Amino acid sequence: MICRTGCYRVYIKSTILKTCKHNNLVINNILTYKLSGVADNISVECEAEVPEQISVDMGDLGVIIGNLLDNSIKAVNNINTGGYIHIIITESIGKLIIIIENNYLKDTEKKPAIYYIDHGRGINNVRRIVKKYGGSYKENVSENVYQTKISI
Repeated sequence: MICRTGCYRVYIKSTILKTCKHNNLVINNILTYKLSGVADNISVECEAEVPEQISVDMGDLGVIIGNLLDNSIKAVNNINTGGYIHIIITESIGKLIIIIENNYLKDTEKKPAIYYIDHGRGINNVRRIVKKYGGSYKENVSENVYQTKISI
């Protein structure tokens, strides 16, 4: 795991080399919890520079970051080598910006109908919260890269 200023932790071959803290305890806790389960073969780059106090409710923040990271981790877990997750969380002009990008393997397998019963509920919750704050939610999907950009 590679980190820049104000971010989570630096890992190389499962050895913690350095702990990076930043001012927002809620974001630190969410990142610590979610990223602790990432497999050793996944590269994680995390850049988080957010003030201690922000106008987004911590429960809403947990739903947004938690769902996006859950989806990213699930996608990269199917990749044997070269899997990555890039996370940027920052504040600009009074808006919280969250960008999460990961690579994935295109799934061509047909899913049973039961798979789609709960599929997409997390992202729908994220969209609902972004709308509540009058923000924007954008997805960029290419052949093997998925990126989500949120501004609230």
